[in-house]
Amino acid sequence: MAEPSLPRGPAIDVWLSGMPDLPQVVEDNPPFLSSESGRSPSPDREESHQPASLIHRLQHLDKPVLHLPLLGGREGAQQLPEDVRQLECDILEVSRYSKGIYPAEIRSEIEALSGCLPPPDFAYRNEEETREEKQKKDDDEGPRSFGWLRLSRLLFTDRPEASLRTRYALSELDKIRDLGRIARECRRLERCEAAWNAELHGPLLKLALSRQGRSGSVTYENATSARILSCFRPTFVTGDLWDLSGREEVDYVIAPRISPEVDAAIEERLLKAYMLAEPTAGAQAQDQLHVNQTGYPPLARSPTAISIAVTVGSADTEMTRLQLGIWTAAWHKRMEMLGVGGGKQGPPLPTLPLIFVYQHHWSLYFAVDRLDRIEICGPTEIGSSSNSLDIYRLVAVLETLGGWVDTVFRNWVTDTFSPHPGVTVDADADVDVT
Repeated sequence: MAEPSLPRGPAIDVWLSGMPDLPQVVEDNPPFLSSESGRSPSPDREESHQPASLIHRLQHLDKPVLHLPLLGGREGAQQLPEDVRQLECDILEVSRYSKGIYPAEIRSEIEALSGCLPPPDFAYRNEEETREEKQKKDDDEGPRSFGWLRLSRLLFTDRPEASLRTRYALSELDKIRDLGRIARECRRLERCEAAWNAELHGPLLKLALSRQGRSGSVTYENATSARILSCFRPTFVTGDLWDLSGREEVDYVIAPRISPEVDAAIEERLLKAYMLAEPTAGAQAQDQLHVNQTGYPPLARSPTAISIAVTVGSADTEMTRLQLGIWTAAWHKRMEMLGVGGGKQGPPLPTLPLIFVYQHHWSLYFAVDRLDRIEICGPTEIGSSSNSLDIYRLVAVLETLGGWVDTVFRNWVTDTFSPHPGVTVDADADVDVT
């Protein structure tokens, strides 16, 4: 995978060097990121932020979890499996080079926000679309969800000749400005994590996943009440009795909305696992009726693609990364118990994007299945909620991730759980599961 190729020149180099995604205030830099690039810090610097007492203990799980820096260039391309290589390239184009993140219909408003360093042409999307292409795209997407946008911007504007797309872009700009104001207020007032989630992170995810008409095909769930079921919780092979409970939560998950046919196939697979459970298993037999590692009802038959963990205190960053590692290891254990992949025999489970949020800053990791271990590669900085321009970048990255969930991950779910032609599920016909 080659680095994204974008036009360069003195003016663009100046703009890139002044992009607002590179924090200028030292105290705002997350303790696990380098502000010099969108990649992870050097291995030596990364090592200094991983006390052996926490992150390194994950190497002793029954399926070890290792944190590795995501390398750049061709080495980084070889580090990631095929199922996320194009995704990583697309994300770098957005997060590092700001390619296509601003609506071309409101260029003047974006330039006003940028001050003396207006974005170059490639930072705007849809500029080269013809009117026919735009109309076809609108027809294919169908009506958008406007419930969270200001109706006044859609119906009334100081640009009466504005198209519906322009009015939508203006309304989205208002929403993004509101999110930026809320984010700065959360930081200034030192609000708790739950307040950040309710006021900022939930609405931001809703905005990103509603783009391109994906609000009906990709969903997010607040997972702060989700807990790992005991039978899927990873264990230490070294006899370590360290209690993992209370260190396993994440804040959000993103999953595809599956079709009724795939839902029925997943239900049949789960019923088979339930019937094969030992009669003495008790409550653990009921746990087999959940496709994920958690018993949280909204996720009962929706395989999760992306997990998001949030922290607002610098002292909690390592604990939050620990939670992501345990949560991911538990998902692998659940999938392997279902017999859908993983384990030393393979095939490997899909690479899972993981998002870590520290105050304003969002970073991305990839959890790679190496069969005998899980490698969590990263971080890559993907945006910030500190100002409107950074939020545009962050929303564009989340939109890109939503596209991957809707295509690559959805295809894996369908291929994995849908019965193949001529193949039936081997279940005992004499067993009554009603």
